[in-house]
Amino acid sequence: MEEKEFTFVVKEPSEVNLRIDKFIAAKLSQYSRSYFQHLIDSGNVLVNSNKVKRSYKLKINDVVRVILIEEKSIVEPTYIPLKIIYEDEQIIVVDKPANLITHPAGKNKTYTLLNGIAYHLREHNFDSEPRLVHRLDKDTTGVLVVAKTEEAKNFLSRQFQKRNVKKKYLAIVYGKFTEKFGKINAFIGKLPKSRKVWHTPLGKEAITEYHVKQEFKCGDNYYSLLEISPLTGRTHQIRVHLSLIGHPVCGDTEYGYSVAVNAKNVVFPRVMLHAWRLKFLHPQKKIWMEFVAEPPDDFNSVLSLLSSYT
Repeated sequence: MEEKEFTFVVKEPSEVNLRIDKFIAAKLSQYSRSYFQHLIDSGNVLVNSNKVKRSYKLKINDVVRVILIEEKSIVEPTYIPLKIIYEDEQIIVVDKPANLITHPAGKNKTYTLLNGIAYHLREHNFDSEPRLVHRLDKDTTGVLVVAKTEEAKNFLSRQFQKRNVKKKYLAIVYGKFTEKFGKINAFIGKLPKSRKVWHTPLGKEAITEYHVKQEFKCGDNYYSLLEISPLTGRTHQIRVHLSLIGHPVCGDTEYGYSVAVNAKNVVFPRVMLHAWRLKFLHPQKKIWMEFVAEPPDDFNSVLSLLSSYT
């Protein structure tokens, strides 16, 4: 467990009567306010050497001591071959393969992408733990960024929350579209007494834009290749939205057909969804960076087979 300490003295009239969590979040903007609330609750923020509540309002000449604690995660390093697109001291960008969970969950505590990144960092003598910023479903492939420091995690997380990150996906879906461009705006949330995510007025706003790049006809069935831009980042957003408009992602037996519907010899080995491009502001360099992962072989094989029947 690593510790860093900062001390501030309240001198400015504008700082008087500020909540303590808001004050230190402004002083140390590379961290999130929720992180400081956790520090306050755990007694790692002291005012005049005394523990305070997060609602404490500052007075002139108050001495604020902040003890930053970065706890080591319990992610067990596991050797998993990684396709690294980019890496520096702040972030690592990988091309996630199919059939791999992003992070430890449930009974799977060791064989996940995060375990593989933890192993990679350890082998390269990087004294830090990987910090998840966003996720991809088990069967979804493509670009994913992981933070290597707490500062990078908070900086990137704020970009995702503020919808400043630009994401583009490719998907092979069932059906033919009447319009080449479209926008889906439907609230998404967990259904009552269920773990399934679906459209519900009680959910959160979710917006997805799409563009039809190519169409295929196989016998009596139609398929389409879409370029998709999710403007929000809800769980299973793309899969739910496309299913809602009658064009589920091919191979998606959870939100589409109960079996992998196909025509002729077309077989969908998994959910045909790929995170193609990711653009964000680098947490340290403060420049926009865009990363691309070309579709994997199984995705391209399905496209080639569909094209052969068109």
